Amino acid sequence: MEKTLQLWDKIPVLIRAVIIGGIVLGFGNVLTSIMLMGNMKLLPGVPWALPATLVVLYLFWKYCRGWGFPAMTSARRKNSTRTSNIGPKVWKSVFLFGVPALVAIVSFRLLMPSLFAVSPPDFGVDLTPFSLLTVWGLLGSVAVSAAVVEEIAFRGFLQKPLEEKYGIMPAVLIVGVVFWLAHLSHAELTYTHLPFHLLVSILLGFLVYYTKSLLPAIVLHAIGDLVLLPVYHFQKPDFMWKAVIANPVWDGQMTDTFLIFGGLLLVSLTGAAYGLVRLRKARGR
Repeated sequence: MEKTLQLWDKIPVLIRAVIIGGIVLGFGNVLTSIMLMGNMKLLPGVPWALPATLVVLYLFWKYCRGWGFPAMTSARRKNSTRTSNIGPKVWKSVFLFGVPALVAIVSFRLLMPSLFAVSPPDFGVDLTPFSLLTVWGLLGSVAVSAAVVEEIAFRGFLQKPLEEKYGIMPAVLIVGVVFWLAHLSHAELTYTHLPFHLLVSILLGFLVYYTKSLLPAIVLHAIGDLVLLPVYHFQKPDFMWKAVIANPVWDGQMTDTFLIFGGLLLVSLTGAAYGLVRLRKARGR
């Protein structure tokens, strides 16, 4: 094992980071998908996917933080997942940054169809045969599992070594491109989604960098998905769904949703920049 690690360390950092991040992402997605597909096949009237997914994610989190075999890789896993604890002062700064950052992410996603020609979102699975409670459980499972697995893989195992080698800005940009590429198979996504994934990576990447923890990014990611996924599935509320299926402004008239979410994006980015300064001071970086 020691010789294997020595050979592994000879591979360029960028290649190593992409490989291990991809492995972590794939393994985590397989584990959580079993719970989701299982609930759709077995006892679909009982929303057991969410609690089962939480148990699986807890064990996945523990392993990525250094628990389990092989012990020789424990320190490396712990370093990649940033085991730093966060005190109340930092959490307050996280709130000041996180709320406007979340508004910016959601606003930009809803503004995208007015800027680019993008296809309406496709959830990928027909949930109409299931009860409302089961549907909400499945949506919650998707949101939480995506937040935990993707933040560990992208902002953890991928971004951390890139930070140490190239610095924070190149790291978040590289992660943003890989984050976009990893989502290409989810639907008919094109290059038009690249700005969105870059924005997400910059905001979440700096949040992780300054807090030295994945937890705030996981919380922010989960809340963002919990806001957007019901819109994609239920096509409600109307004003958000209209934004999602809007035509580009250069293909027609400027709509109210364009003005609303465009304004929110500008204001929230300003707030996030202020919160980032406060967060940087609180964390002493």
